[in-house]
Amino acid sequence: MYPLVVFGIASLLYSNKKIYLDLRKCFKHWIPGIFILTYITATLFLRTNSCASVMDPSSLQFAFLNDFWKNKFFERKKLSGVKYWLSCQDGKKSKICLGTHHFEDNLSDESFLYSENDFNCSLGISLYHHEPLDSFEIDYSAKWKVKFRVLNNFRALNLDNRPFIFENRLKVKYNEFCVFVNYLTLKDDMDSYMLSYKLFYKFLGMIEMLDPISSVFLNRLYSFLLKTGFLGADSDKIISDYKEYKTKYLDSKKHSIMYFFLVLDDSLDACLHREFSYISLFKKTNQLIDCGFRRIDHMSFVAMNISASTVEYIVKKFNREQLLIFNWILSCIEVSGFYFNKIEMTYAALIIPRVCDFGVEKLVEVERGSLHLVSPMFFELLSPTNIERISFFRFKSIMFSFDSLVSVFKKNTFKYFEISDCSFIKPQIISSLFPRKPSLEILKLQGIVLSNQDVVAILYLSIRTLVLNKCEMGTDFNRKTKYNDRVNYKILKSLRSLDISFSKLSVELLSLLLNADSIEKLNFSSFEFIPRGFFKQTLFDVKRNWVSLITNKYIPSEYFMNVARSAESVKFFVLSQVSFEGCFRFFFSLHNLFDTVQGLDISGKIISIEIMNLLGGFKQVSQLNIANSLPASLVGLDKLNLFKTVEYLNVSGNIISSDDDNFVIKFRKLTKLDLSKTNLKDDALNEILNSGICDSLIHLDLCGVELSEKNYRKLCEFKLLKHLSIDFKKSLNVSQYADILKDAIFRENLNVFCVEAIEINLIDFFKLISFPKLKKFRLACYVFDESVRFLQRNNIIYEKNLRIEIVSMEALPCYIIEVLSGAFEDYCISIVENMSVCIS
Repeated sequence: MYPLVVFGIASLLYSNKKIYLDLRKCFKHWIPGIFILTYITATLFLRTNSCASVMDPSSLQFAFLNDFWKNKFFERKKLSGVKYWLSCQDGKKSKICLGTHHFEDNLSDESFLYSENDFNCSLGISLYHHEPLDSFEIDYSAKWKVKFRVLNNFRALNLDNRPFIFENRLKVKYNEFCVFVNYLTLKDDMDSYMLSYKLFYKFLGMIEMLDPISSVFLNRLYSFLLKTGFLGADSDKIISDYKEYKTKYLDSKKHSIMYFFLVLDDSLDACLHREFSYISLFKKTNQLIDCGFRRIDHMSFVAMNISASTVEYIVKKFNREQLLIFNWILSCIEVSGFYFNKIEMTYAALIIPRVCDFGVEKLVEVERGSLHLVSPMFFELLSPTNIERISFFRFKSIMFSFDSLVSVFKKNTFKYFEISDCSFIKPQIISSLFPRKPSLEILKLQGIVLSNQDVVAILYLSIRTLVLNKCEMGTDFNRKTKYNDRVNYKILKSLRSLDISFSKLSVELLSLLLNADSIEKLNFSSFEFIPRGFFKQTLFDVKRNWVSLITNKYIPSEYFMNVARSAESVKFFVLSQVSFEGCFRFFFSLHNLFDTVQGLDISGKIISIEIMNLLGGFKQVSQLNIANSLPASLVGLDKLNLFKTVEYLNVSGNIISSDDDNFVIKFRKLTKLDLSKTNLKDDALNEILNSGICDSLIHLDLCGVELSEKNYRKLCEFKLLKHLSIDFKKSLNVSQYADILKDAIFRENLNVFCVEAIEINLIDFFKLISFPKLKKFRLACYVFDESVRFLQRNNIIYEKNLRIEIVSMEALPCYIIEVLSGAFEDYCISIVENMSVCIS
């Protein structure tokens, strides 16, 4: 016990310099030891931890307005027991009155009313500027099975013992709250209670305001709400919501509705992917996941991600009541689209930013195997209002009869449509789905054979983003086809981004698209033209200010050389995995690129010193990706202007030697550096860490890099690091290095921390997340050691907004899961067993 107390006190002092300085002042004035211990304890629970321990038994006071007292006729019998009052002065909003109150009992026995003269407020506010409150006291920790973040925080910070008051828009009455408490205590007889239409939505509003903590108890609460409310006597009223209680009590928020997904079916689970604007519905797993439902309140658009197997389950297994609930949830949270996928997205993975990715999407090759059929019957199960709202469709690696979309959604206005690696695609599918509808903004097609009719249909759409990946022209394509209706081609006015990677298209079509008025992004990776006899007569020659030109595995083409030659400016230029050095010589001789390129990617293929020296012409490059590209020796390398301008540098996967062959130490303005999976020879890493970047670096990726104790200690001298990815897999003593990192100067700044390890225990885990401003923590490990069992959750201090992801190669022991789920029940933690469960 005593080591834990010392550890907790030491952690507190180190993580909060103000506390430390206050404590020094206490010592300076010779405050006795007992007062110092009291100060530390009080500070630990009241100042550092923003959420009181739910294990600490204590009562909470609630207060409610009473409609019968609004006429200001105050009966002495009823007011004699009033503990709390609201007061209002100078027309301001009423708030809890912090004065003391009593009545002068000057009344005769026959009188039942108090007058203003009988009332005394220590703040001098009159009786008629007060409102008495009904009070309710509950042993929150012991009695309520369901716990709430807002109440936990309120209890931790409520130093003057004020009562908790619900927002005025909810107008919670004392008797309503008594019923609400019965639900929260999960009494067995709640199944027999029938919840009214109004109370159903008011209870959801109260839950939303209190911000519930995910647990099996919360799921039981929602099961009660379903049985006694949604499926009760007022079911029709709840669905129609003719008095608009949902809008009134939920304040346009949605997250309290989301928890109904978790009790919709015993075999299904759900989570929210805020970064992709998806709700994922999937078959239940044994994983402990953060559902992330709270974040839906900040999303203006949401679609549902659902696998083919889950669609099949819904079609075959859902009964009438489940379909009613399903459609009601979709309607309440305003699901506006569907993403049908072969793979289930079973948890919301942390999105970790990379250095110099320039927004280039990484193509993930999913093993094709047999594709699952998505039954069109699924759409027949949706309510008309849910069908009318659909504007987003994404089909990936599935079988689907797209003809069914034409009949079901013929009146819909689509904004986004994507088909990637699907089967059962008939000719003219695009033209039949989008007969000159100008609403479509994003169209992504992968692995599609385009008929001439489809191509013409695309030209009449007001598309901003067009992706034709691995696409070809159909057999009906006429090699003499000319697109002459340019005045009416809406795409020429709207197109901004074009991706034709790995496709084979006609030069006439491409020339037409590249003449769009506002096009600014082009990806022509591994693109090939359909052979034409008059190729040179249609060369592109339009001046453009490009935001990005991207080519991966570039196939030499006079046409695209002319695109680059005629560009007035290019902000981001990607020339990766290029096999012909002649391509570099051409592009790096263009002076229009020298003055404008700010981000340059030449990763993927080793290049010669001669080509490296051609980089000397670039004057504005601040981001450089040269991953897996550096030559073995830098002998003969010029002093490049890049060394003075580059701030973001990705050299991952390279062999980096020391002294004159150390490429990294040549840069003078680095703020972000990716060294992941580099082979650092001799003293190269020590040279990098000592090159002066400790005062400027904010992002450092060292995954796959073996570090010595000396390197770790140097790392602690970095001052501004906000993102750190580090590898403990080759370190025998994780505890030692975790202790070293606790002394890091950058500990007050770190927001994102990614760790890889072979084995880790609970003590080391909590050391690694002790950075006070940490927002994201990802741990990838093989074994989580359960031998350390004396850790108690009450000794844990952690950041309120911390999101944690643990990816384990082996199933975590039950004890570890129990401790982690208990320690972070107020926050966000996902524990998954492999890295392939979520591919977006």
